[in-house]
Amino acid sequence: MVFEDLITELQENIKRPAEEKGISIYWPVLDKKLPILKTNKIYLKEILMNLLVNAVNYNKSGGRVQLEAEEQSGKLMIKVKDNGIGMASQETEHLFEEFYRIKTAETKNIEGTGLGLFITRELLKRLGEEIKVESKKDKGSIFSFSIPFSKHSHYDHA
Repeated sequence: MVFEDLITELQENIKRPAEEKGISIYWPVLDKKLPILKTNKIYLKEILMNLLVNAVNYNKSGGRVQLEAEEQSGKLMIKVKDNGIGMASQETEHLFEEFYRIKTAETKNIEGTGLGLFITRELLKRLGEEIKVESKKDKGSIFSFSIPFSKHSHYDHA
């Protein structure tokens, strides 16, 4: 699967919600020569959309979101970073549970079902991978996971 094609779709889908909230989205992932991924494109698109939508929704007006990727041990490590409201470590403990939503004064007006991160984790489990989160209150969050790629198969989109 050519990752660049998926990113083009993601850019179109996230553009309006980001603009409405005044969030800038950066795609440094597109500045690299990336491997061809061995994965389910539908799953990966859902995973990334969930993470990007959350990064926009849980951000501040004028905030920043970026999608990064780098090769590590035969896999592509993908990170969605934001400089949004972040969360305390005790809030991340239940983050991937079904219907779990962090309830604070900052999040009370954010719509959602509490299923996005649960679905994301479940899809990654089906792919044999796991998701990690690093977050600091008022500093932002980084969600990361890896996807296997085909050896010696790279494309250059420059």
